[in-house]
Amino acid sequence: MIKSLFGMEIDLLSLRVFVAVVEKGSLSEAARSLGLTQPAVTYQVKRLEESFGLPIVKRGKLGIRLTPAGETLYRYAKRLTDLHDELMAVMEGYREGVSETLKVGACPVAGELILPMIADALKDHHPELKLSTQISYFPPILDGLLSGELDVGIIEIRARHKGIMVEELLKEPFLLVASPDQVTEGANLSLKDLQGTKIFLREEAVGIKAIVEDFLNSKGMRLNDFEVVSVAGSNEAIKKMIKEGMGVSFFPMEMVRQDLERGELKEIPLKEGVPVLKFFLAYRKRRVYSQKVEMFIGLVKDLFAGGQKGYKDAFVS
Repeated sequence: MIKSLFGMEIDLLSLRVFVAVVEKGSLSEAARSLGLTQPAVTYQVKRLEESFGLPIVKRGKLGIRLTPAGETLYRYAKRLTDLHDELMAVMEGYREGVSETLKVGACPVAGELILPMIADALKDHHPELKLSTQISYFPPILDGLLSGELDVGIIEIRARHKGIMVEELLKEPFLLVASPDQVTEGANLSLKDLQGTKIFLREEAVGIKAIVEDFLNSKGMRLNDFEVVSVAGSNEAIKKMIKEGMGVSFFPMEMVRQDLERGELKEIPLKEGVPVLKFFLAYRKRRVYSQKVEMFIGLVKDLFAGGQKGYKDAFVS
């Protein structure tokens, strides 16, 4: 209860009812939205008017209209009820603690390259926070964030939805790789030189395929200009076929770093440059976030604060 200057108590229920009346535009709609009867809504509005000794609404043929005092009261009532909701959410987070499982959805490449680093960092800094991961693709991850089934997503496509907050984590260049026997030392090929060569791409990797396709489009070419072979299965299956000289493929640099160091694969430099894979941190837009989500977001941002350098350092270590 809030003590008014006029010596009467004002409770949050009255303020919440008044906010609903203003936003719904009528007593009946406000009652319906709050699960109250219309007389109960009318009673709460009258209580406010009696508390302040001022009329706050005018009833007419066109519905409810606010008096000047009512307009001012609405602004403050809205802030107070929103602040109350924020407080309750924060306290709920403390009540639940951080031992509750955090549900993270990640695209396959992020699951292979980024999640292991995040999991290690969580063990070091927040061992009480449990992680449940779902490796999937962009559409299911976006649906999971919107439905609340996922707390956070790590994706390779920038989500453009008004209900989702997206922050870029890092950029990872692709490399075009082939068997060392197929690459002439010092060769600098163009995309046109690859026409007629098999390019292997994972069938399930919709995001990577889209990135490669966008890159080709930016160079005035299309994916259909090349002999693309979609492979169902793991990246290791594609690597094996490339090492056997069956074709070439685009891979994120860190995914083939060890293969390049061992001399099992070789990079093909392209005159046009290479596609760039971006990783994004995605989560629901909320006024207040639970303690576990805040901890996770903060840790991930700190982990990749160095951008590409921070990512490489984490990988090497």
